[in-house]
Amino acid sequence: MGITTFRSQVLPEDKAAIVEDLQKEFGKVIMVGDGINDSTALSAADVSVAMKDSSDIAREVADISLLSDDLYELVTLRVLSQRMLDKIDDNYHAILSINTSFIVLGITGVISPSTSFIGS
Repeated sequence: MGITTFRSQVLPEDKAAIVEDLQKEFGKVIMVGDGINDSTALSAADVSVAMKDSSDIAREVADISLLSDDLYELVTLRVLSQRMLDKIDDNYHAILSINTSFIVLGITGVISPSTSFIGS
């Protein structure tokens, strides 16, 4: 995943500051946490992930709650999310093509305007 550095034994108030520093340096930041001490950093991150056995506050603050304690699930989540976005993109282009076809056919008189309206 290209992770070259990490920090451990960080105080809760310093975690949010680290997230904000990373945002300034790199842009979007994902934070994975499981405890009360992670809640401020989770809320500061662009995307936050709570693990399966996280504290209630961590799960409440997080954007995503994993159903496992295995970090490999983040990779699975990324793959599924990318497939979903690809499917949305494909559907968007298909709908755009169909609607454009109906409009062109309606304008050129090949089909009646009411038929082109029903299709779109």
